[in-house]
Amino acid sequence: MSRSEVRVLFSTSDRVECGVAEHGAMLMEALPDVQFVVRGPDPPAAADGADIVHCNWHAALSSRWTPKHVQALQGQGTKVVMTLHDTFETFSLMQGRGFQDFRCADALVVHEPVEGLDGSNVHYIRQGVPLGPTDFRLIGKHALYRERPVVGTVGFPFPWKNYDLLCTLARQARWRVLLIAPGATVEQCRKWQELNPMTEVISRFLPRQEVVNYLGSCTATAFLYSTGNSGTTAALRLGIAARKPVIAFHSRQTRDLDDDSRILWCADEGSVGAALDVLGQNPDRYRGLPHLYQMMSNGARSLAEQDSWTNVAAKYAAIYRTLVGGKA
Repeated sequence: MSRSEVRVLFSTSDRVECGVAEHGAMLMEALPDVQFVVRGPDPPAAADGADIVHCNWHAALSSRWTPKHVQALQGQGTKVVMTLHDTFETFSLMQGRGFQDFRCADALVVHEPVEGLDGSNVHYIRQGVPLGPTDFRLIGKHALYRERPVVGTVGFPFPWKNYDLLCTLARQARWRVLLIAPGATVEQCRKWQELNPMTEVISRFLPRQEVVNYLGSCTATAFLYSTGNSGTTAALRLGIAARKPVIAFHSRQTRDLDDDSRILWCADEGSVGAALDVLGQNPDRYRGLPHLYQMMSNGARSLAEQDSWTNVAAKYAAIYRTLVGGKA
């Protein structure tokens, strides 16, 4: 594609601290040859000369979008792409939750398999993994911490992310903790540091690359979610981007990766503690052997390469190319 050939009017979140907005930003960065015109999350009345209208849809942020808007744009000769960030295991479950039926779109992208949502216009594209770390000097600045492994995580501090549990288990395993938790309150920070005195909390919103740099300087990352929310987790991709072992609970938001043995899944709290114990041992003692730490680091690296934004964007480019026909 060339910049003069394909023009996309991109309806996406205009919030700075937002995973959907980040998804849109990474897509645009990975497709420099596409001319994106960014609009807010509300549906446009017209394409304004664009070949494609692409909606980065989220149930709350894009609530004004309906199938009628899609059909109105199509009636003007515009192709419409919908990326659904809110999905469930089955299409009937989505319908039961009151989600809009966007099967009329020219292309419908989902991040996880959805039973009953199929057809030539449906594309399964997992969330992309950002670029890896570029600076590993961010962790271990304090003498107290230098002799301890560190487990890191990132995400808004919702209770179902189980940061209390992570701090508790890390203390038992004699690990320190890095919590990048934008918006965390003083009380939350105090509690986490009481649960594990070797805890550092960053409560401000950090740029994506800085987050990856912090996590890449950790020994491992952990996402101990226990949520039934819709969609898949973007935060976990930042852990994968760190190219270090990723520890996670099976949950609604990790369903798209549940069958991937490259991630260290933990079925219960005890297994998290056991994993930390093993990962905290010096990998040099296992030189030449398939030590868990090295296996999981290699696994995260291969998964990051497989689901890189270069590869994800290529799939979107193929969709655009098909929809615009001879233009691409």
